[in-house]
Amino acid sequence: MKRLKLAKKTIEISSIVICFCFYNVIIEWLEKSGLISSPSLTILVCIFFITLIYLGVQFILELVIEIPGLRKKILGQDYIEGQWIEYFYKREIIDHKEVERKVGYSIVTIKRDDEALTIKGRNYNYADSKHLGDFSSESLKYLGQDLHYSYKYHDNIADPETKGVAIMSFTSSGDSEPIEYTGFFINFDGERKTNFMGWKVIEKDVENKISDSQPRLNRHRFILHFIKEMTEIE
Repeated sequence: MKRLKLAKKTIEISSIVICFCFYNVIIEWLEKSGLISSPSLTILVCIFFITLIYLGVQFILELVIEIPGLRKKILGQDYIEGQWIEYFYKREIIDHKEVERKVGYSIVTIKRDDEALTIKGRNYNYADSKHLGDFSSESLKYLGQDLHYSYKYHDNIADPETKGVAIMSFTSSGDSEPIEYTGFFINFDGERKTNFMGWKVIEKDVENKISDSQPRLNRHRFILHFIKEMTEIE
């Protein structure tokens, strides 16, 4: 996340500038107060206070940058954190025609841990909402608006743990945060490529309706309706 690193660098430089401004003020105050007569001791005390100020400013600014609304403004089109509804499908040739076979959907969560992103999700069957399995990212790289990651996946039906790779390509309008993505994943167990598309959960009402606290069938119906509206599939 280049923008976040730049923001943190700016914070560091700002902290140094603030400390430099306070240095002369503290020196002057110590000399006028007469509390410390030794010049060398005055400098040591000043350095001590400056260190405290520097750490305090760093701490406050780091807290400020953790505010989601502010981080969203800083990152702009690179702000991909949040919850997403993902629809995944396979392209198959039937009677010499390419058709789209609906496989399932996922509730995907992208979080930031310090400067690193993590992804986890739960997969459900498109037809009956059965919980297929869970996946989580192992390594991840964000390039431009493409997110490349490897993952481990636990299959609830066959019960093996498999691994694979995936690419998400985010799209946004101007410098605003992305609200949708497309991409694909490939399991290392020999399974063919599976395509997907995802949409960011922005409205609180949608977030509530897809939460685990909702009855399974109600959540399933709502998500299918949501996907059909977004994709215009039957």
